[in-house]
Amino acid sequence: MLTQLNQNITELQSILDAINALPEAGGGSPIPEFTYTGDWEAVQEDAVNWKIRLLSSGQLTFKKDQTIDAFLVGGGGGGSGGYVAGYYAYSGSGGGGGYTTTGTLTLSANTPYSVSIGAGGSAGAANGNGGTGGKTTLSTLTANGGAGGNYSSGVGGAGGSGGGGQSRGY
Repeated sequence: MLTQLNQNITELQSILDAINALPEAGGGSPIPEFTYTGDWEAVQEDAVNWKIRLLSSGQLTFKKDQTIDAFLVGGGGGGSGGYVAGYYAYSGSGGGGGYTTTGTLTLSANTPYSVSIGAGGSAGAANGNGGTGGKTTLSTLTANGGAGGNYSSGVGGAGGSGGGGQSRGY
């Protein structure tokens, strides 16, 4: 009888330990311990799901081995400058949105991983193209930046979503 009582206590302690490991919002798995040298935020989507948003470049280090689902977005392309040709004035065209990539990564404990967050492309001056957006990288994953808008053809930049074209005015 004493053996059965000890087994029940051990089972109850296991259940309590599992409950205590849950995040404040309840449900799901807790956000793992990590450090990040850049800006970040934790987002609790619902009672089960959470994500860590890395907002600037830095070094990511988990305290324990982790397998993560990563979603990366490259920087958007810059819009082109407008130009005048004869009697016509042309507006600039939009830069393309940054490309995206997803992947599952296995990251080792106490190993710093460089994270580079791609910046948006520069805006084009008058009669100039927009700049290409920067790449976002983490470990083996890369999301390219969107292309800048083209002032002379009026074509929006290619990217995760294309940029808008130009219009002509009198």
